[in-house]
Amino acid sequence: MLAELVGVPVAAITFSHESFMQSQGFRGQIKEGTERLKIPFLDLNPALAATGLGRGLWVYPTDQHPNEIAHKIAAQEIETFLKREKLLSSSDQTK
Repeated sequence: MLAELVGVPVAAITFSHESFMQSQGFRGQIKEGTERLKIPFLDLNPALAATGLGRGLWVYPTDQHPNEIAHKIAAQEIETFLKREKLLSSSDQTK
């Protein structure tokens, strides 16, 4: 993989609307592909669903883009994931 040759860490993260990901089967395809390529993968949907907020994570009732609450959850999950997978250099660590 090119990223390995040049020493650049790579990961895949999904941050999409739950019904879109399920109806299209994308989550499984992404997970399968990342496992096959040995790329660390984070699916944010379980963390977002665990809040029980549903549409309360939308920017507006008719706009499914994630709002500030969803972005805060995503940022925390991504930081934990990157640290766990050791994808941050020591200069990237802020905590």
